[in-house]
Amino acid sequence: MVAFGIPLFGKEGAFHFKSALHGAAMKEMDGILRRMVLPLVLLCSCADAFASQIILKNGDRITGAITASGNDGLTIHSALIGDVEIPWNAVERVNIEEQVFVPAGFRNNARRPQRTPASDPTKTQGPRSSLDGAPQTSDFLRHWIGSIDPGFTWTQGNANSRTLNIVVNAARTVASQKVSFSINWLHTNSLAAGRTFTTAKAVRSGTRYDFNLNEALFAFGSGNWEYDRFQQLDLRNVLGSGVGWHAIRRKTFRMDFLSGGNFNRESFRTGLKKNYLEAITDQEANYRPNDHLALRGHVTLIPNLTQLGHYRAAVEATAVTSLTKYLGWQITLTDRYTSLHLPSVKPNDLVVTTGLRVAFSR
Repeated sequence: MVAFGIPLFGKEGAFHFKSALHGAAMKEMDGILRRMVLPLVLLCSCADAFASQIILKNGDRITGAITASGNDGLTIHSALIGDVEIPWNAVERVNIEEQVFVPAGFRNNARRPQRTPASDPTKTQGPRSSLDGAPQTSDFLRHWIGSIDPGFTWTQGNANSRTLNIVVNAARTVASQKVSFSINWLHTNSLAAGRTFTTAKAVRSGTRYDFNLNEALFAFGSGNWEYDRFQQLDLRNVLGSGVGWHAIRRKTFRMDFLSGGNFNRESFRTGLKKNYLEAITDQEANYRPNDHLALRGHVTLIPNLTQLGHYRAAVEATAVTSLTKYLGWQITLTDRYTSLHLPSVKPNDLVVTTGLRVAFSR
């Protein structure tokens, strides 16, 4: 599927338009890009044929991963609209793939058989199945949800430029554990005087593992990797851990706070290498006023503990309007700042993208 967007890249005050089919940009992918992109793209390319689906009495259908289920209702996470809490009295029928509680009146609609008491408890039990507890290792590729935001633009005439921007997010939530991956790739070429120049090239990827300690607190471990040609940054390798707090967990609004520490190793094209210890302060908010609109905000402040007074910061804001079950329209603003940078480069980069969002689940 090809979708078009209009990303704007704030480098040297210029705005660069994008294209999806520019072969020269793809050929520019180097070893760093392949190592960071391909594993996540392969993971996120799973088909959505195994997604759970909830059909409501008003005719609406919600597809995603079941994250909680009880006597009063269930919670389903959709890649387009986030977490949705649904009471059972609003449900017409269900097609559920996860091993979760389902009331007796809906079990004949579920695709998988539900747990039943053993007919003779004195008999020796066989091997434990995935229905008796947490999913087995072979189930790792199940219960994933995520989205792909492609942005392509091609300009020809007074301005000749080709830009490709791809953002991929994927997450898997099972019981008290959550694993998430993300990647953002931006590449812009411009043509002038018969020559092609690369005017923007950056790759950022990351992963995080969360484990709920109780209903309010969770522990996390994270890894983030970044390459930016115009900051002369070959690789920023950041490993961190800490604790988080689910401060607000309402039906339409959720907010988390995180705090911890990082080990940051940076390598530059000049041969310079730096190691830092950093602190982490992070705030995430998700607001879903209705079934068709989702808003997300993310603010990160990372003070440098090795060189006091310096810091890194990132701000991200996203709005998504769902068009169909698997398609939405998104606009995203990302701004990243670092006070420790080479003298020849600017301290911050601003990227604004808009275009289709393709949701997937497995």
